[in-house]
Amino acid sequence: VVTGVDSDGKAIMVLPTEITFDITADGNKPALSFFSRFHLLNQKKPELEDAVFKLKSELELAGKVCPISDDEDCTKLEAIEEGLEGWNKALEIETTGLAEKASIVDWFTTIGKKDMSDGTYFFGAFDALDLDDQAEEQSSSLIPPSLGNDAKSLNSLGRGELDQINRIQFDGGAGQIEMTMSKEKTESYTGNSCWLGCSVESDLSVGVEAEADGKVFGFGFGLEGSVKATLHVKHTSQKTEKSSEETSIGFSLGDDDLGDEFVVDIFFDRRYGSLVFQTISGRSACPHEVNTLANEIPQIKISKYASQFVFPGEPMVFEVELTNIGVGALSDFVFYPAQTNGRGTLSVFLDGHAIGEDGTSVLMKKDVLYKKEVVITRGPDAYQDSPVDITLQSKCEMKKSAYVSLSNARDDEDNPIIEWIQPCPSVKWASELNRDKGFLINLSSDIQDKLSVTVNNPDFNNGSFIKKRESGRLEHVFLKYRKMGKLAWLRAKRTPVEDRTDVNKDFTDFAASYAVEDGYGYSTLTWNIENRLIPSGKYEIMVETSCTDLGGPSDVNGYRTEIIPGIIDRSRPQEYGQPLPLRDTVIAGEEMVVMFTEPLDCSLPLSFDIELRIEGLHSFDKDNIDVRCEGRGIGFQINLGQIDYKKLLNQDFEVEIGRIGGESLSNIY
Repeated sequence: VVTGVDSDGKAIMVLPTEITFDITADGNKPALSFFSRFHLLNQKKPELEDAVFKLKSELELAGKVCPISDDEDCTKLEAIEEGLEGWNKALEIETTGLAEKASIVDWFTTIGKKDMSDGTYFFGAFDALDLDDQAEEQSSSLIPPSLGNDAKSLNSLGRGELDQINRIQFDGGAGQIEMTMSKEKTESYTGNSCWLGCSVESDLSVGVEAEADGKVFGFGFGLEGSVKATLHVKHTSQKTEKSSEETSIGFSLGDDDLGDEFVVDIFFDRRYGSLVFQTISGRSACPHEVNTLANEIPQIKISKYASQFVFPGEPMVFEVELTNIGVGALSDFVFYPAQTNGRGTLSVFLDGHAIGEDGTSVLMKKDVLYKKEVVITRGPDAYQDSPVDITLQSKCEMKKSAYVSLSNARDDEDNPIIEWIQPCPSVKWASELNRDKGFLINLSSDIQDKLSVTVNNPDFNNGSFIKKRESGRLEHVFLKYRKMGKLAWLRAKRTPVEDRTDVNKDFTDFAASYAVEDGYGYSTLTWNIENRLIPSGKYEIMVETSCTDLGGPSDVNGYRTEIIPGIIDRSRPQEYGQPLPLRDTVIAGEEMVVMFTEPLDCSLPLSFDIELRIEGLHSFDKDNIDVRCEGRGIGFQINLGQIDYKKLLNQDFEVEIGRIGGESLSNIY
C-alpha cells in the first residue's frame, strides 16, 4: 500500500493491516482454473489455511462460535473452508483418479466422440451426426463438453452459466495451456470427364435377310427368314472431386516463473475476428505485469546504526531489516554492496561471509522480517571512506529494488561518510639511537652536555607531525626520560631555547613549529643534558605521541616507541678504601685488589690500561700481568713465569690503572 513519497520522490510502501474481499462485487466472475499441483500445495493451500487460522483467531477473540446465522465472519469462514476442501478434493486425484487409467486410443470412441467429428460419412453409418447436428452439439464455451457436462458444482453456479465462462485462471512454472477450436466442412461429388470423348451410350443393329435357297456364309438353308444382331455400346468417362474448408483458432497461455498466477478474460474482435486477451488480476514477477499484484517488492531499512566512534581495530556493525512486501510466497533476491567514489579498501560481510558487488542470494518468505548484520572492515591506513550503499534487488527485475546508505559520521562539509577513529600517529627511532639501541655520555664523549635525537614519521606521506597537529587530534610528540628504576616519565628539555613565549618550547617536541621534517619524514632535535638538569646516572628514554583523549584503547590516544637505556657519566671512578692486602708487603704471586666507587666496564677487551712499575728494575703491563675485572673491583698479580721473582724481593713498586699516556687521567696507587 502506498502511503506517500519520501524526500527523493520514491513511493513509501507499507504492509496493509487488513485486506477485504467482496465475493459479491460486480467485477467477480467464474473462471476456468488450471493450476499445477505444485502451485496448489505451495501457494493456494497455505494461503487458505492461513486465512482460516486468522479468521478463527478473530472469532475466538470475539467470543463467537460458528455457525451463526447471518453472521458475516462465519459466512466468510464457511466460504474459505469450502474452497480449501475443494482444492483438497482436486488433489485427491493423485491416489484415486489416476488409478482409473484408459488407453489413449479409447479417447476417440469415448471422449472424442462427443467433442469432435472428422466430417466423414461411412457407408451405412446412419448414426453419424450431420454437420448441422455437430455444430449444435459442439459447445461454444471454453470448457469442452466432456469436462463441463460432468462438472460438479461446489456452489450455486448453474450449467448455463458454466457454458458462458470466458475467463481462465492459470499459474506459472507448469508448462503451457493450449486451446484450439476448429470447424471443417467437406463436400464430395462425382462428375463427367471428357477424356477420350464424353460419355456416350447407344444401340447398333446389324441384320441379314435371305431366302430358303439362299446361302449365308457359304451355307445353304432351306428356310425363309432373317437374322438380326444388336450391339450395345457404352462409354463412361467420370472423375470424383473432394473439397474441404477448415477454420482453426487457438491460443497458448503460460508463464515460466513458479508462483506467478494470472486471471485472463478472452474476447474476440467483431470486426476482424481476432482474439483479444485482457489480464484482469493475478500475481507476477520477472517481469511484474500490468493489473497483477507484484510477487516481489523488496524493502530494506536500517534498524541499528554503527557507533560514531569505531576504534581502528574494530569492525563497523550495522543491522538491517529485509522484507518482501509483495504477495509471492517465496522469492529470491540478491543482496549486494556498492560504493560511489570509494577508495576500494573496505570489505563488507553479511552473516559472516564476505560479499562483493556481485552480491549474494537471499531467499525470503512473504511478510517475514529478516534481520541481517552487515559488518564493514577497513583496509590498511583507511580510516575514512565514502558511504556503502546496500541494495536488495529482484534477481530478474532491476527496477524491483530498494537500498539504504550506510554511514556513521559526516565530514566538514556535512556529507555522510564512513569513519573510524584514527589512532594517534606512530613514531620511530632513527639514526644512531635506532642502530645502537642505547647511548653513553662520559668524559670520553666529544659533547657531554647534549644528545642528538633523531626520529622518523612513518606516516609522512599523509602529513608531517606539524600538519597533523594543526588539522587532526595530534597534540605533541615529546622526548621523555626517567632514571633507571623510576616510574614517572619527564619531558626532555631542548637546546637552545630562544623563544620563551610558549612554555612547551622548552621541551623537545617533534610536532612543534621549530621541528622540521625532511622529505623522508626524519626530524632531529637536541636534548639538553647539562649536569644541572641531568645528573650522571643510568637513564631510559622514549618518544611519545599524545592526542585528544577519546577513551578506548591506549593506542588511540597515544603511541610510544621502544624504551632505550643509556648512561650519562661525567666523573671518573674513585678509589674506594685501601688496596688489598692491607699491609705494606705483598707476597710473590699474591693478588692485589683495588675497589672503586662505581661498577666498572669489565667487557673484553678491557677498556682500561694497567701498569706495574718497579723502580730501577722493570715495568709490567697487561701482557705479563694477570688481570681480573669484576663489578667494582680490579684484581691483578705478576705472572711469575715470565720473571725471576727473587729479583722482586724487597723492592718498592707502584701501580697505575686507567688511561695511561701524556694526558693520563688514571688513578695511580
